[in-house]
Amino acid sequence: MAARKTNGTLESVIRDFARDIAESQRRTDERVAHAEERMAQIDERHSELRRHSDELFFEISKINTQIMKRLDRIETVLEEHSKVLERLPEAIRERVGFGRPA
Repeated sequence: MAARKTNGTLESVIRDFARDIAESQRRTDERVAHAEERMAQIDERHSELRRHSDELFFEISKINTQIMKRLDRIETVLEEHSKVLERLPEAIRERVGFGRPA
């Protein structure tokens, strides 16, 4: 009879242990499912951010190209103005009637 009581208690402990393991596994599965769901959301957000940054990079590249072209035109104009300014003193002397200094 004592052996039966011990077996009954042991069976009860095993049953409780199996229930605890099953509950633990269920919670773990829920956590994994939730983590996978969050990872999918994070992946989607990352893709959105990547697309946005690619668009911004493209726009910045276009603007940079426009700026470089404009800068080239400005440099060309400045070079022409510098040449005009270099010739200006002589042009003024000739206009006023003075010759080149000796």
